[in-house]
Amino acid sequence: EGGTGEIKISKKVIKIGKGSFCDIVAKGFFIGKLSATISSRPNGCYMNYVGGFARPKVNGNSVRGAVQLKEFDIIQVGSVKMQFDIKT
Repeated sequence: EGGTGEIKISKKVIKIGKGSFCDIVAKGFFIGKLSATISSRPNGCYMNYVGGFARPKVNGNSVRGAVQLKEFDIIQVGSVKMQFDIKT
């Protein structure tokens, strides 16, 4: 929420939205309490749209279903922008 730093995907599902239960909190009128999730799967990480009027974006494209994330993808939920980075 308005900060900087890293969030390690150490859980199967990371929740993004304006709800206090979310791992990444994004503020905004059109953001859903749970707007999107990032899930870790055996073949990579995927972002899924869950709810809210403002759809999350990956590299400027609205997420409609599941989108596989690639190194250095730019994720945007409302005014919050993040970069997806694969650390080995």
